[in-house]
Amino acid sequence: MQLGFVKRVRESFSAKIIMLVASSVIMTSFVVGLTTTRSTGKFLTDQMKDRFPSMLTTTTTRLRLWSDRRRNDAVEISNLAARHIHALRARLSSPSAIVTANRAYVLDPVVTVGRVRRRPGSHLRQPPVSAIAKADPRE
Repeated sequence: MQLGFVKRVRESFSAKIIMLVASSVIMTSFVVGLTTTRSTGKFLTDQMKDRFPSMLTTTTTRLRLWSDRRRNDAVEISNLAARHIHALRARLSSPSAIVTANRAYVLDPVVTVGRVRRRPGSHLRQPPVSAIAKADPRE
């Protein structure tokens, strides 16, 4: 069937003209579509370049300020911790009891800070109940 179509186009002058017009219409529409797409893309790119740099500059500045604040806060916290550790070392009988491990201050495991003694069970008894509370049970 295709061979018949090609044979007709080769033999008939009117078929040759129709094929030429059809192919030129297809080619022209392709070129127009490509040109339109490129010019629209260029227009939108230019518009974004005109409008967004100020937005990006503002956002970049805000992010820099935020990260600088975070960094300063971290430095301040570490300075505060160092001052606190220095004060604790001054109170200890052995200043070497506080050591640095993995960039953190820890207490040496051989040092005990306090001792808890178990008291006799007397502090667990119920407090005495008054006579009024015995006579008026509200529960």
